Amino acid sequence: MSQTFLIYIVLNTTVTIPTNSKKKKKKKKKKKKKKKKKKKKKKKKKKKKKNSSSSSSNNKNKKKKNNKKKNNKKKKQTNIANLW
Repeated sequence: MSQTFLIYIVLNTTVTIPTNSKKKKKKKKKKKKKKKKKKKKKKKKKKKKKNSSSSSSNNKNKKKKNNKKKNNKKKKQTNIANLW
């Protein structure tokens, strides 16, 4: 009985193995470099250069067209009135 009891104690005990007395150096974690995001360049809208002479002539042409439209409408209305 005594022999089996002794074996049982030996099996259950944990053995500690002495490690090297020198302390292990901790490995430093390398910091991950953050990738810089490339900024998208905004395309600049090209402004049309307005020549003073051309812009004024364009405005005149627009006014003429508008006047023609108005005159045509008036003519149509008068024609209808004349029919009655």
